[in-house]
Amino acid sequence: MTPCSQLTGLAIDIGGTKIAAAQIEGGKIIKRLQTATPKGSGFTEWLDCLPDLISQFPAGTSVPVGVAVTGRVDADGCLQAVNKQTMKQMPSEPLAKLIEQRIGRSVTMLNDVQAAALGEYRLNQQRYASPFAFISISTGVGGGIVAGDTLLKAPSGLQGHVGFASSRFATSTCGSGRFGTVESIASGTAIGRIASELRGEKTEAPAVFAAMRSGEAWATNIVRISALAIAEVCSDLRAIVGVESVALGGSVGLAEGYLDMVLEASADIPEIFRPAIKPAVLGHDAGLWGALIEATSQKQLADA
Repeated sequence: MTPCSQLTGLAIDIGGTKIAAAQIEGGKIIKRLQTATPKGSGFTEWLDCLPDLISQFPAGTSVPVGVAVTGRVDADGCLQAVNKQTMKQMPSEPLAKLIEQRIGRSVTMLNDVQAAALGEYRLNQQRYASPFAFISISTGVGGGIVAGDTLLKAPSGLQGHVGFASSRFATSTCGSGRFGTVESIASGTAIGRIASELRGEKTEAPAVFAAMRSGEAWATNIVRISALAIAEVCSDLRAIVGVESVALGGSVGLAEGYLDMVLEASADIPEIFRPAIKPAVLGHDAGLWGALIEATSQKQLADA
């Protein structure tokens, strides 16, 4: 296992709003570039903008290249949507191979939240106990699980997708096709949808949080239900996988007052089912670090 202080390579993070790339040498980001994710049909346009972005990094073709990407990534490197309401334009495609063809380099690809889980844990091991879970609450709810320095994986790519677990607080069908999921009640999309239905006008999650901070009871209740669902899924992870610590990330997970609500809800759960819950600290770069950590590990295995 390469110490994080010795990591060297190129990392790419493809998200719904931005594509970021970073050159890392000796465990430090020495160059980082970012561009807006092209809008339109989506998939092909993602690929089209990568060569120009990657050409701005002088790293040699022999260094590992890690890619973090939104969506479910299976063992064959195919990218697929699970919630087809939030990822409407995402076909099942062998994205890893297509990226390799465009940039002329071998890549290792991970789901972005799972990459963030690996990066957050490996760069902050003094902060978290293993097994460790990272949960991102943003447009959707995603997650990743790390045990013994190793990211939990499955051929389906569904590992850690806690947003599609059932929640007793949910009352609607999720875009995944499952009824009553965590994502359908706890995500930023769900918070905005519930507020819009309640108020009879379009309301986004940031406006709900602003109303909550102003003391509006309706907004506080919506956010509290989201927090209850997240506290419960943390407890489920403790019961099923033995998770010792959880980091919350994402625009909702790191929103002012949200963690306090999750901790308040968690306090009502029996102590044995309560992992330590903390705010994530790496921010938007967690996926970049995790992608390169995984790519470095895979390259070492291939070279052995």
